[in-house]
Amino acid sequence: MIYTCLKKKDNETIARKLDILYLKRIINKYKNLNILSISNETTMNLIDAGFNEDKITTVYNYIDPIFSKRNIKKIENSILTVGDDWWKNSEKIDKIVHGKYYHIHVGRNRADLNYVDVTPEEMVNIYNQAEVLVRMNKFEGFGYPPLESLFCGTPVVASDLGIYHETLNDSAIFSGFDDLIKNIEIAMDQRDKLLSNFEKIKDRYTIETYKKKMSEFYSNLL
Repeated sequence: MIYTCLKKKDNETIARKLDILYLKRIINKYKNLNILSISNETTMNLIDAGFNEDKITTVYNYIDPIFSKRNIKKIENSILTVGDDWWKNSEKIDKIVHGKYYHIHVGRNRADLNYVDVTPEEMVNIYNQAEVLVRMNKFEGFGYPPLESLFCGTPVVASDLGIYHETLNDSAIFSGFDDLIKNIEIAMDQRDKLLSNFEKIKDRYTIETYKKKMSEFYSNLL
C-alpha cells in the first residue's frame, strides 16, 4: 500500500528515499482521479497520503462463493495459518502454539501439516478441516483468509488491527501474541456465537453486493 510505504521508518537508504519520491509523484499525478478503495481503512490511508477524499469510493471485495461449509471432519485441536510472508507471522505463531495446538499451514514455513500450491477447491477443504484460523498480520488492506474461513464455518483469531475490526466486527476474537493461546481457546468455545455474528454481516461480501456497488460506482461517473 502507498500509505504503508510512506510511513515505514527505514527511510535512510537511497533506495527507500527514491521509492518515497516516486510514490509522492504518483500521488500528485493521480490524487484527483476517481478511485475505488477496498476498505474504509484503506480509504483513510489514501486520504492521509494526499488523495482527494471526495474522489474515493469504498467497495468491499467479494468472497468467491466456492468458500462454504462442507461436511468435512475437523482435525481436533487444530489451528490454521496461511502464507509465508514475514508480516503474516506464521513462524512466530508456530513457536507459540507448538505442543499446544496442531498447526496446519498453507505454505512452506514450519508446521505440523503443510499444504503447498493448493487449488481454491483444496483451500475450501483446508478451511473446513481446521478448528480455528489464526491471522496475526502486522498490517492488512482488506484480508481474504479471515472472511473465507468464516464462510467455511471456521472461527477466526485475528490481530488487533483496525481493518479486521472493520471487516469482521464481532465475528472474530482479536488478540495479541501474549494472549494468543487463551484467545484460540475462546474462539473454539465460542464458535457458534462467532459464526452467528458473521451471519449478520456476510452479505457485505457476496458477489451480488459487489456487483450492485460497482454498478452504482460506474453509474455515478456518467
